[in-house]
Amino acid sequence: MAKKAKKTKSKIPYGLTISRSENKYTFKWSKGEAYKDGQQVAYSLNSGKYKALKVSATATTVNTGTAIKAADYFPTAGKTKKLSKVKFRVRGNADSGSGKKKDHDTWSNWAYKEITLRPPSAPAITFELDETLSNKGTFSWNLDTSSSSLCPFTDTVYQTAFGPTAEGPRWGAEVAGQSASGSLTNEETYPSGSSYSRWFRIRARGMAGESAFSEAQHIYALPARCDVSDALVEVSDGGYRITLNFDVMEDLALYPIDSVTPEYTFATPGAGMSVPSGASWTSAELTVGPTMRSVQFNTTETLKEDQMLFVRITTAHDKGTTTGSPYAVAVGGSYGTLKAPTISDASTDTSNNSVSITATTTSEVPDAQTIVWYQPAGAPMRCLGSAKSDTATSFKVDALASSDVFGVQNIVGTLTAGTTAAGNPDYTVSASLASAITWGTAPASVPKDVAATATGSDSALVTWHWSYSGAVSAVISWAQTKDAWESNEEPSSVTVSKLHAPEWNIIGLTAGVTWYFRVRFMTSDTSSGEWSEITDAATVNLSSAPTTPALTLSRTTITVGQTVTAGWAYASGDGTSQAHAEIWEMTVSSDGVTPSALIAATDTEQQLIFSPEWADGTTHYLSVRLTSASGMTSGWAPVVAITVTPAASCTISATSLTYGYTVYDDDAKTESHTVTALEALPLSVTVTGAGNAGETTLAIERAESFRGARPDESTLDGFDGETIYLAMIHGAGTFTVVYDDLLGSLDDGAKYTLTATVTDDYGQTAEASQAFEVHWSHKAGIPGATVAADDGRLAVTITPTAPTDAADDDVCDIYRLSIDKPQLIYQGAAFGSSYVDPYPALGPEGGHRIVTRTASGCITADDVPAWYDTTADDADYLDDAAIIIDFDAGERVRIPYDISLDNTFDKDFESTQYLGGAVQGDWNPAVGRTLSIDADLILDAGDENVEKLRDLAAYAGICHIRTSDGSSFSGNVDVQEKREQRSKKLAVTLSIIRIDPEGTEAMTLEEWQEAEGAK
Repeated sequence: MAKKAKKTKSKIPYGLTISRSENKYTFKWSKGEAYKDGQQVAYSLNSGKYKALKVSATATTVNTGTAIKAADYFPTAGKTKKLSKVKFRVRGNADSGSGKKKDHDTWSNWAYKEITLRPPSAPAITFELDETLSNKGTFSWNLDTSSSSLCPFTDTVYQTAFGPTAEGPRWGAEVAGQSASGSLTNEETYPSGSSYSRWFRIRARGMAGESAFSEAQHIYALPARCDVSDALVEVSDGGYRITLNFDVMEDLALYPIDSVTPEYTFATPGAGMSVPSGASWTSAELTVGPTMRSVQFNTTETLKEDQMLFVRITTAHDKGTTTGSPYAVAVGGSYGTLKAPTISDASTDTSNNSVSITATTTSEVPDAQTIVWYQPAGAPMRCLGSAKSDTATSFKVDALASSDVFGVQNIVGTLTAGTTAAGNPDYTVSASLASAITWGTAPASVPKDVAATATGSDSALVTWHWSYSGAVSAVISWAQTKDAWESNEEPSSVTVSKLHAPEWNIIGLTAGVTWYFRVRFMTSDTSSGEWSEITDAATVNLSSAPTTPALTLSRTTITVGQTVTAGWAYASGDGTSQAHAEIWEMTVSSDGVTPSALIAATDTEQQLIFSPEWADGTTHYLSVRLTSASGMTSGWAPVVAITVTPAASCTISATSLTYGYTVYDDDAKTESHTVTALEALPLSVTVTGAGNAGETTLAIERAESFRGARPDESTLDGFDGETIYLAMIHGAGTFTVVYDDLLGSLDDGAKYTLTATVTDDYGQTAEASQAFEVHWSHKAGIPGATVAADDGRLAVTITPTAPTDAADDDVCDIYRLSIDKPQLIYQGAAFGSSYVDPYPALGPEGGHRIVTRTASGCITADDVPAWYDTTADDADYLDDAAIIIDFDAGERVRIPYDISLDNTFDKDFESTQYLGGAVQGDWNPAVGRTLSIDADLILDAGDENVEKLRDLAAYAGICHIRTSDGSSFSGNVDVQEKREQRSKKLAVTLSIIRIDPEGTEAMTLEEWQEAEGAK
């Protein structure tokens, strides 16, 4: 018996690989040996079953073809399954070389290969600001989507948000189906001076899943302000090397900085050593990054006399800049050097040890003052005080010697009063700015029995004795404080000649305060003695009580726990201010009015806010009294009653609004939300709470700004808070809002707020509101029109035709088209009726606009304007090269040739200039127009134009002017003629000022025919 052949396993394949091209996967391998009896290949997706692929015995590669479809996987709509793994297996069978099945080798073991697919990477995002507009920018994204990578790509999905930066993004709906690279441009609208951001985020999606979001943000805001905190100045190469340290004064997360630029100016300072208005700033020749907080730069200039160095930091972001506060810089420990004063006169008087100095300040710095220095021989110099420019000023010293010298100096600073051991002036000087010192080469007995008595509320009589024989006059001085004579500002004074009796009545004193009087003798015009002592006899008190006030209350009816503001007017009896005020509850009885309980008190305020704890249904009486700074108290104010009542209420109990109205958020109507909607006028609103004696007010206001096309092409869009309707009724009741009652427009799709306010019979108010959107159930349709132009009368007849879906109460408005803005000439026209425009514009710019308007005021048809413009194609065309002027109900002047037009458009504009250099403008929307027409007429017999021109010159009323360039408007016409003797040429100048017409100008065909027949 023959021995059975032993079967052996075939060798296993090796070197398996998987490659991807889009949705096709290619499997490759190397055979372990020749598989003459065939190969088997199968693949599996995720953890699914293996699917066999047809393969020849000699093949070493095979692909899936179109078997794997993206439509079967995420992110295809409705598909959540993801493809994360692809694997395949292969085995072969070698030929035994003898026989078939019985002697056939066995199959090899399976060889396996698997790859893991990953979601695509997140796209990279960049942002670029528009080259021209600062509120417009573009986000761009890019993603590597190689078809052979293990991150299959299907599309990108982005979201955007726009709003206040501090609030963070409120993402909008996802926008899917985007390519791997692209861009999105937005033009933003945001309040000036605010910080708003546009956020953008995007992620990539593929069959294996989706990436994380890449996010980007751009902030639209002025940059944060930077203020200099300190500065260091070094002299360098004929100029300065300046080092600035500065602080960021605002949150960079809200107000980012792109760059920082230092600026400087050398300028004569203003008051308080401030930067003068109109200072010229120079930018340093460098710009540093936003993270820098220190900067160094050089100047080629240095400080001159009367100059200071100021620096500041200007920051930039996008196209905007912010300028920091100016900072005064000290150079070498000084802010600068003033121009030195000059001495024009100096004299001394050894009999009384006094010196008189006359100096000129010369410095242009407004705070500069001239001070006087005294240098006695062998002793330190000391400051005697300040001197007025170009005025002789006297100072007393301890002693005078011929070797003593005096000097003057300009400073910006302060003098602190001091005295020598002998009691003469010795000031301490503190100067921020100073000049060099200009050096050059010193008073009778005290008056006795000085007394003062009041002679009125603002006057006092001062008396003394002429006790010094050498006196030529006496100086009387008065002040409100005893130490006023020790300050560097002299008290008020008057000089009385010795020829006068020793008394003087001082008038114009401030009432309500104590006045102190002193007298000193003068031995010459410039030499004086010592002041008299301050005594009780020379002191006068001019105080008196304040006027009894009147108490006013913010409300005389309150609810339990409600606050009350009480106010009064303080009227001084002596010129002093209020020092204290008290409000009391008063008891009113047959015995009179007496205070019973203190309610509230204040010092200098003239109003108080308090919350009384009184029971409902009670009445209380209040009064106030005041105390002046001079210590005087007023009488009690007349009592004011206040009553505690129940709180007012307001309820919108019923409306004709539609609640739960469905608004679809996309064209496919897959996303929706519900709102409260107004679908038609009239709108009825029932408000309760006012009872029979109160008042109810109903208002409709816009809840957000709205921009829509207007038939007159005006730029006046609806703004947030605009009042659309306002009405009031007595008591509770129902409001019926119709189109003719509206103050503005109810635009389809716009948002509004219905606000009801109740004022009860006590004057209390309560409020209720209802938000709603306008979604007209019947919208305007696009109309049509037939037009007939009358070349003889230069008029046009318009017959509007109704839209196919027009309602019986739909009407239309007719506008005249010209080279200027459209003008309403007929309102509420009926479809099918004919209307005549007596003054249509001439030439190709002429025409008419027919605007459908529903009973609710809707003028849009599916979010587009519901109007039709007639043109020459509709026979709406009049060709005339002349100037046509109609006036006086049927008169007409026609100027046919030799015409020169000169238009001037005058805006109502006013500019305002502010300190710091800002210039702002205010515009009135009205624009004036003047037209000057020069023309030559030939004086032919039978030509009525000259006679008509004379009638036009004398006509006092509105004229209508039409020009050959397409204008048609109303105005006043002034006529000027010029004619040379024996010439048939008449030169005419017409000066025209445009005005608004009196009402609309079109009329029905019947009215037109009647008017034409009457001519």
